[in-house]
Amino acid sequence: MVVILGLMAIFLSVVFPMGGIIFGAAVIIFEKKTNILAILGIALGFVGFAMHYIYLPTDDMFRYIAYMNSIQSVNGISEFVSQIYSTTSVSEYGLNGQTWPLSAVLLFIISKTADYRLLSAVTVVLSIFVRLFAIAKVTETDKVDALTIFIRTFGYFSLIFMMTLKLPVSGFRWYVATDIVILLMASDALNKELITIPKLFWSVVAGLFHPAAWVYLGIKVFAAIVSSRNNSFVKRWLPLFAVVALGVVVAFHSSLVGNVLNQFAAYVSGDSFSGTFEWMRKFYVGWFIIVSLMFSRFYLIRQDVSKANLYNVEFNYLLTGLSLPFFLFQRIYPFAWVMLTVVWIFSVVKTKKFTYIDLAVVILTLVIGFTYYWTAPGNFLPPTDLLSYGKMLITPIWR
Repeated sequence: MVVILGLMAIFLSVVFPMGGIIFGAAVIIFEKKTNILAILGIALGFVGFAMHYIYLPTDDMFRYIAYMNSIQSVNGISEFVSQIYSTTSVSEYGLNGQTWPLSAVLLFIISKTADYRLLSAVTVVLSIFVRLFAIAKVTETDKVDALTIFIRTFGYFSLIFMMTLKLPVSGFRWYVATDIVILLMASDALNKELITIPKLFWSVVAGLFHPAAWVYLGIKVFAAIVSSRNNSFVKRWLPLFAVVALGVVVAFHSSLVGNVLNQFAAYVSGDSFSGTFEWMRKFYVGWFIIVSLMFSRFYLIRQDVSKANLYNVEFNYLLTGLSLPFFLFQRIYPFAWVMLTVVWIFSVVKTKKFTYIDLAVVILTLVIGFTYYWTAPGNFLPPTDLLSYGKMLITPIWR
């Protein structure tokens, strides 16, 4: 029955996206365990937002299109990878693939289809799938009660509502990288081991899509070291591994380190906000208040989670707070929002209680979220008219 319901959600999303989204949502809200096919069905229902996307000159996709046009003449994948690290590597608007090789490979593959919208579609489906999957995993239960239904419904709605569909359809690198980090973070909430070989592998994969993922890997390694009082292996060998790995990167790929440092310097410069900072700052303060409430709720169950996981969430939260006065916050808070939402929901399900903190999170999220949508709808959805949005949800995705 689980498989049948999931396949029905996928079929409905293909022929009638809105129907697939609603049916799939009902399945994953009321089922005890995670229904991967139903989650995929919901994600597919949003493909229309990507397939109807027309990029603007100010979008990241404009640069990616130029890059893909320049690499179309490259014949095979091995030749493409070789040219990335050659002295004559393709470079468009500062993009040459050396600091994000897996993103470059994905662009190479998409360039052969001559349809950039496929890149947007893949990113949107992956991003929505990951967010819903993370919530589903941390809310698995033997009995679906009223609290589980409510917290799942709010979690699914808020993560899609706040995902800013405009960003994954135009700039895929950051979303693909952080999607991998989100999956790892959901796994961290359910398992005591923060550092394992598979988790390190996928963390590196994320870093090869976007350099920002290296920051989250660094936080995770630091959290593991700080919490490893009784773990001699982690305490002795992980710091050595981290130092050696950093030395290798600096020795053989110093441009990566320089790129990350230059981006960080740009994000914390005083003029990064241009003219947008004043009106956006009040929303940023609001988001930080919400994630602070989420973190405080998670901290209340600190005895029920591993110290490594607690430190990992805490250090990410502190980084988010320290970035608040700078443009860097704009880059960090979309990930911090998802991370804290998942651990907050995990906390509610773990304690089986809905407190005043949880009520404040729900109310503030709805008030600030709808106000932001009303104030700056262009920051959330790809630019088009309401009629087109309606057609995206009722027209079969192949059209």
